[in-house]
Amino acid sequence: QTVPAAPDGADDDDPLARYRALLEAVERRRGAPTALIDTSFNTKRGEPIVESPAGAVSSFLHAAAKARDAPENRPLYLVLGDRLFRPAECPVVERRRAARDVTTSFADADRATPRRRHAAFELVATTSSSGDDAATSTRRVLRVFDLDEPSEDAERTGRGDYVVSDELEARVYVACDGRATATAVARTLVDAGAAASAADVYERLARVWRATLVA
Repeated sequence: QTVPAAPDGADDDDPLARYRALLEAVERRRGAPTALIDTSFNTKRGEPIVESPAGAVSSFLHAAAKARDAPENRPLYLVLGDRLFRPAECPVVERRRAARDVTTSFADADRATPRRRHAAFELVATTSSSGDDAATSTRRVLRVFDLDEPSEDAERTGRGDYVVSDELEARVYVACDGRATATAVARTLVDAGAAASAADVYERLARVWRATLVA
């Protein structure tokens, strides 16, 4: 959608006039006065204030995914220039009937070609200890180096670290090369014995999609 033009008599290139027009348009839609203010646009752990459109989109998608999981499920929108954006819905549909009873489906699996959003990454195993008995636990971490803000030091901040739920999720992420369809990815992993069913693959695909790691 297009952000409304500035009011009559105002300079259409004036960002404050355009901002006022946006507020008034939202007020008309909501039926109540609205404030759209964020003095520090950042939503991820350890994330600096965004400095580029790519960083803004990445931060926005992360916040939108969290908002969808919240009880009130409030929609979020992003304004860039004169365009208004809303996040796409996850293509994988999960229906939960009980705590451990989840049905997963992917209607467009034959056409969708999931693609990793980052080229520089590695999968590492990290070990941590906790408690008086110094018990150790090992987890698999996807470490992304080419973050959306070029000036950000991913290695220093650790913001590119994502803990994968299991080995299958790691293999699903690696398989998302932007060429293979979701059906082909699922078939390959099932045939290799890495997954019991295509639904298992789609469940992990939904996780990395919602983490804004694939598109």
